[in-house]
Amino acid sequence: MHVPQRILLGVLLAAATCGATVAPSVAQADGQAPPGVSALVGEWSGESKCVGNRPACVDEQNVYVFQPSSSTGMVHVIAYKIVDGKRVEMGQSDYHYDDQAHRLTWEFTVRTTHGLWEFVVSGTTMQGTLTLLPEKTVVRRVTLQKRRSA
Repeated sequence: MHVPQRILLGVLLAAATCGATVAPSVAQADGQAPPGVSALVGEWSGESKCVGNRPACVDEQNVYVFQPSSSTGMVHVIAYKIVDGKRVEMGQSDYHYDDQAHRLTWEFTVRTTHGLWEFVVSGTTMQGTLTLLPEKTVVRRVTLQKRRSA
């Protein structure tokens, strides 16, 4: 199911401020993941924790599916939260992947809210944050472990 970007951004913002998370994808013209990205492709799961005093925010269990993207230097991410033991899709987006820094980023603006999702990869572990801009306030921290390769 493809979600229009305007709707996706609204859902992601609402999810982020209320306790949800999102996931990424990257590919070359031949459909193969470029070096570095291939290690990301697959399923990652873990937890997303609220930071600061945000009464509407809820800590969650998440699953992120990382896939090759049709855009160079990007990784396609599908994010799910776990509700009553079942996956509920929160949204999809393409993250920029910096192979040198092992960093995934997605910057977005929804109405007057500007934010940045950032994940740093270390082997089979990924640490992420959601930061509101321009004030640089971290509102969510995510820890993921790779569970399956594609």
